[in-house]
Amino acid sequence: TTQMSLQDFVFPIFLVGPFGVGKRAFRDRLMYDKFDADSVHPLPLEERLEKMIQVDGKQVKLVFCLDPEIYRKFKGRMRSPWRMIRATFLLYDVTDKSTFDDVLNWHELYGGEGLPTVVVANKIDMEHSRKVNRHEALELCESFAIPHLEVSTMEGRGFDDISVLISDLCRREMARVAAQRVHIAPPIKMAVKSEPKKKE
Repeated sequence: TTQMSLQDFVFPIFLVGPFGVGKRAFRDRLMYDKFDADSVHPLPLEERLEKMIQVDGKQVKLVFCLDPEIYRKFKGRMRSPWRMIRATFLLYDVTDKSTFDDVLNWHELYGGEGLPTVVVANKIDMEHSRKVNRHEALELCESFAIPHLEVSTMEGRGFDDISVLISDLCRREMARVAAQRVHIAPPIKMAVKSEPKKKE
């Protein structure tokens, strides 16, 4: 059958970036549409939260996996996490140029895994302290053919675009899975009766 049951369709998203870029705040804004100013502290590698959303009328479970400094802790042994992850969001802080360099280094190391990747610039509410040029960041991400979006987890700006993008990524993944589930029956071989040989 080509019909998919998506009540427990799971779409895990890796949130990656150096400490302090706002991964937890980014996740909490997506999960609860709120900002907690006291959420700045180290994240356990295993921390993950789930949220149900609807995509084209179908139930999809988003799983947000948080990982501080994944490129440092797991360099050289990154194969196993990719079996379940469906997209990666690389976060950086617009007030800290080194965090942007870090996510680019991460993409160069692991971007070949074939996962949809999105670069997210956080803290655009601190424009007066910006150290990463918006146009340069956009052009560089375009050269990698990956989306670049800007948000403020504190003010909630930019998250409508993030939600639209996540829904689109889920939609593409559902279409891919549905295509894999299409069963093409093998051709039926007709039995051919051989005519009896004529006696000479």
